[in-house]
Amino acid sequence: MSDLAQRLRQLGVNKGIGELASSRQAARAPKRVDQALPPGQQIETPFGVCFFIEERYPLQHIHGRAPLSGLLAHDRSAAAQMATVSEEPDGGELPAFDLSQALFIDTETTGLGQGAGVLAFLIGVGYFEEAAFVLRQYFLRDPAEETAALNHLTEWSDAYAGLVSFNGRGFDVPLLRSRCVLSRLRPSILDRPHLDLLPPSRRVWRGRFESCALGSLERHVLGVQRSQDDIMSWLIPDLYRQYLRGGDNGEMRQVLYHNAVDILSLVTLAEQLCRLFAYPLAEDVDPRERVALARWFEALDLPEQAETTYRVALEGWLPIQAQHLALQRLAALLKKQERRPEAVPLWVQWAMEDEGSVEAHVELAKYYEWHTQELDKALAWTQQALTVVAKWPRGPRRDDARSELDHRRARLETRIMNAQSG
Repeated sequence: MSDLAQRLRQLGVNKGIGELASSRQAARAPKRVDQALPPGQQIETPFGVCFFIEERYPLQHIHGRAPLSGLLAHDRSAAAQMATVSEEPDGGELPAFDLSQALFIDTETTGLGQGAGVLAFLIGVGYFEEAAFVLRQYFLRDPAEETAALNHLTEWSDAYAGLVSFNGRGFDVPLLRSRCVLSRLRPSILDRPHLDLLPPSRRVWRGRFESCALGSLERHVLGVQRSQDDIMSWLIPDLYRQYLRGGDNGEMRQVLYHNAVDILSLVTLAEQLCRLFAYPLAEDVDPRERVALARWFEALDLPEQAETTYRVALEGWLPIQAQHLALQRLAALLKKQERRPEAVPLWVQWAMEDEGSVEAHVELAKYYEWHTQELDKALAWTQQALTVVAKWPRGPRRDDARSELDHRRARLETRIMNAQSG
């Protein structure tokens, strides 16, 4: 054997691509599994070997404040209703599907973008079985195992009804679809109904916490406490590159833990959202959540549920802005139903409490001018509105409001004078 051939063979270069791939897997995979990863399964596929780790949780397992089984108690239409008013660009209504037949999915990648060089080196999927919740994590011990992992996931996941994710529509699914295209695979699961929990989470909790990221919701809403085994998500891409270079001090186990908690939190978050949607008047629901849910019911054209939820929210403590929003939305809902007399006390309360707005004053002026013909009251509310506007900073907003109110005052004064002379 020549010196060059011997050196190539020592580097793992053999005759044929197949021999090269098998040589790399034989040389690297067993070492990786033994030293850096928990025990897992190696599965032969038409594209080579894939590796995954699987763990089973009893349905009574408590994650945060709720057992995993809690999600199974909710009506299957809840997922469809939650996604109907999503913030996704494609919009539309999500077909109802049983969450017990869904795959909960989350990926860890080599970057934040979706370019051709970004790899999903860890694909975590969770699913319910008869007596357990199963967590399966496909891990690429070598990038060459990607097609085998995607192929196995594609064939195995075909039996499931849909996906549940957190920002999966914006990141995980487009990335997986592009990787499958590169591998010439067509996974039907990526085209099934998809409940992304990020938009409904924003609808309920936006503005209440520092962010609506999953970690923030775990701390403030779900009661999930991660252990010291967790790792910051922004470190993960570099740690995987270090792993591929042969250096690993247990960080991949931390990455696997991080991914596993993400998926378990998807179940708990879905249960919390379904519960809020089904029971907005429950004692443990925060009044601020009720205001958000009432607006949600409005968007779904459920006026009775929206009205009841607004009224109960106003009975509890609300920050001043949330209270004004609830008064405004409830009054608008009643006005839309031609129930203006019921809206009057709401407008009065709003006008007396909110010194930065004259919308309630104008609504009252309109009501008394056109619906009860009490022109003196209409004029009084118009004059109060002018007093409020006079305190605003100079600018187009103040000028426009004053012009409109002056016009209204002049008209009312003329009508009152004509009525008196007549």
